[in-house]
Amino acid sequence: MARPTSKRPTTRKPVNSRRPTTRRGKKSSKMYILYFMALALSLTIFIGLSIYTLQEDKKVATGNDSEESSKKVSEKKEKLKEVSAVADIARDNDILSKINLILTDYEVAESSISEVVRDNDAGQDIFIHIALVPSLSKEIRSTLKKILKSNDYKTKDIKNKLIASDNINNIEIVFFDSYKELKKSKNSQKVKDRPTAVTEKVIPNKLEVSKDKSKSKSTKRSDGRPIPPARSEVIVRMAILLDDAGANYEIIERFLMDNQYPIAVAVLPYLQYSKEIAYAVSSYKKTLFLHLPMQPKSYPTTDPGEGALLVNMPEVIVKELTKRALDSFDVYVDGVNNHMGSAFTEDREKMRQTLSVVKEYTDLFVDSKTSALSVAYDECVSQGMRCAMNNHFIDNQNDVNKIIEKLYEAAEYAKKHGEVLVIGHMRSKTLDALEIAIPILEDRKIIIVPIEQVIK
Repeated sequence: MARPTSKRPTTRKPVNSRRPTTRRGKKSSKMYILYFMALALSLTIFIGLSIYTLQEDKKVATGNDSEESSKKVSEKKEKLKEVSAVADIARDNDILSKINLILTDYEVAESSISEVVRDNDAGQDIFIHIALVPSLSKEIRSTLKKILKSNDYKTKDIKNKLIASDNINNIEIVFFDSYKELKKSKNSQKVKDRPTAVTEKVIPNKLEVSKDKSKSKSTKRSDGRPIPPARSEVIVRMAILLDDAGANYEIIERFLMDNQYPIAVAVLPYLQYSKEIAYAVSSYKKTLFLHLPMQPKSYPTTDPGEGALLVNMPEVIVKELTKRALDSFDVYVDGVNNHMGSAFTEDREKMRQTLSVVKEYTDLFVDSKTSALSVAYDECVSQGMRCAMNNHFIDNQNDVNKIIEKLYEAAEYAKKHGEVLVIGHMRSKTLDALEIAIPILEDRKIIIVPIEQVIK
């Protein structure tokens, strides 16, 4: 009989049975939670302290900066106090330079201007005397008023005077109809008694284009007329271009009826009689130029006229305005030259854009040379066009004898170089001077030729 065994039967645990959680496991989970909470709190405190420290440092730095900046402000104020008188003088010189810039853009000659600056108790007294043709005086007067008002000067018109003041400095601009009146004024100024304490400064004016200083003073004949140049050994050529036609039809009628010489006429677009004058000039077989308005350096104080080309215009606008101006006369245009344009003609890219349209109508262009830095002639040559450049302005002064004198100066230039191109304006006294001088010049072998014959 078998003996019963003492071992218990083995039981197999189910495969997916979970192990019962012990007290030790629950305690371990709580410790981890507390650890992470403590870590988060520490980080929060650290970040807070860091931010606080940075803010404090910033306050200190800002305080130092404000102290330094206040010192700098004080220093600047002191410097400004020290140079206040110099600043006033600089301001006057600035307004004078602006006035002279306007006169330059209107092609007013240096010899047509007299400027004197005198110190007074508060500031300075500035006297400017200008000899101009009456129609131009009106236009320039309006432009000068604009520049004075924009510089906080109060202005007042009295007959032929424009008076301006800013309660410190005074400006008096006097307009004369002729050079003789200006000369009398200069002489009378020398005779006037002046306080011995007064200091006088003569402000230099702009330079006249292509001015030959060695020939600036001609010997006068007994009748006051300049002595003509000596007879040339060979025939030399002089071409004449008269600008600014378009506003006065009577002067054109006189020119076309009385003047038989091959003088070219430049007509401004969009004026009252521009189309009629262009047609008349073309009908009389005279050389017709479009006098294309361009931006002067004194713009916008000086208005170059309707349809003017400006340096900030995009290419498409420059080309469109050039095309419209060329189409505005409804007759064939022989050539183009610039009206004003002391700023525009210095811009090579803008001149390239303009001439690219001009040469579709005519290959003849004349640089009026209203700026010594003009690149218009060079750009014209680079585009393979027929090009010329103004050598002398002849009628910046509204005086017959002065215009004749300028023509004689141009003749001397022609004798040295074989030819010369001069520019005048369609004015009564200019025509008077041409009627007197041209026969004398031609008698001395200085022949008036069509402008095409002095083209390069």
